[in-house]
Amino acid sequence: MSKLFSTESLVDAAEDLTELVGPDALRSRLDPTALADGRIEHALRFSLGTAIYAGTSEIQRNIIAAQACRLPRSRHPSG
Repeated sequence: MSKLFSTESLVDAAEDLTELVGPDALRSRLDPTALADGRIEHALRFSLGTAIYAGTSEIQRNIIAAQACRLPRSRHPSG
């Protein structure tokens, strides 16, 4: 549950910061005019990757539902 909460929070915060700053937030550290030395752009890219590490958020939700809430496992329709 903590993995899901922390990654979703990180993505939300990075997206909010990027939206608040605007297009200039997307300048990378390689751009000499990048705000905060490109850390905003890096935070956004990094945060999106964290939602995949150790299982996607969807998989984490299924695990939580099955173990913590004792709900049946989600069945993915085949083909």
